[in-house]
Amino acid sequence: MMLGVWYVIQKTSTASHCITYNFTKSEEPGKYNLEQVSQHFILGLTPLKHDYRYSGVLSVPDPSVPARMKVRFPLSVAGSASYTILGTDYSTYAAIFTCQKLAFAHRRSATILSRTKELDRMFVDK
Repeated sequence: MMLGVWYVIQKTSTASHCITYNFTKSEEPGKYNLEQVSQHFILGLTPLKHDYRYSGVLSVPDPSVPARMKVRFPLSVAGSASYTILGTDYSTYAAIFTCQKLAFAHRRSATILSRTKELDRMFVDK
């Protein structure tokens, strides 16, 4: 698992920016905590502190395929989403794809992560 802090280099389907993910091991076997911190676009228009924290739980339904997980954010009325690690070297970059079924559509998102605030273009172009 990709434990620790990751910086979002690119992400589709979001208005937020300066996003970080922090993956930590849960006390429950096969589960991980995910905290997403971002600066929200709307809150950024005000003089208020606009860091937005959102916590969820990742679960691994099939331990033989640990890259295919489910993520559940308690505040999400849409329920859980698939959370697939498309590729990573665990120390430099990671690519993630999420898909959440909604009533009449699917919400999909692709994310490129880095251990540092910047990522060499060769990893982004992979």
